[in-house]
Amino acid sequence: MQIRKISRPDFESLLVLGRLMHEESSYRHLEYNKEKLWQLGEKTIFEPRSYFGVVAEKDAEIVGMFLGYITPFFFSSQKIAGDLVLFVTPKERGSSVALRLIREYEAWAIANGAKQIMLGVTTGVNEERTKELFLRLGYKPAGAIVKKEV
Repeated sequence: MQIRKISRPDFESLLVLGRLMHEESSYRHLEYNKEKLWQLGEKTIFEPRSYFGVVAEKDAEIVGMFLGYITPFFFSSQKIAGDLVLFVTPKERGSSVALRLIREYEAWAIANGAKQIMLGVTTGVNEERTKELFLRLGYKPAGAIVKKEV
């Protein structure tokens, strides 16, 4: 298995994974905009100090992806990194794919000056299991996210 930066030839596969993630998530009732995901992929290539993107590839197939960002805190010039997408295909869940994607994200965030790194779980898919992984990696709960449909 290889973890590597996203490249333009990956975009079609990423759109398929994005659709799969969307369809199984608690966000499935919202529109899926593949152009927006394409633009995010472009940002990971052309703005690599602000946007992060890697894929996990196994046997010439993309089986996971991680997209993130880094930005200054609203109250400080110091930076915080946040995740946008962490997705592993169902057949690879429970393997080392998620761990390896997160480690790449952490290394990127640190190299780009992050003072804090955030990970979140809001999709409704394996939330407890994913949260347990994050806790084992040294992350601590930091408040709560609540949603209200309108």
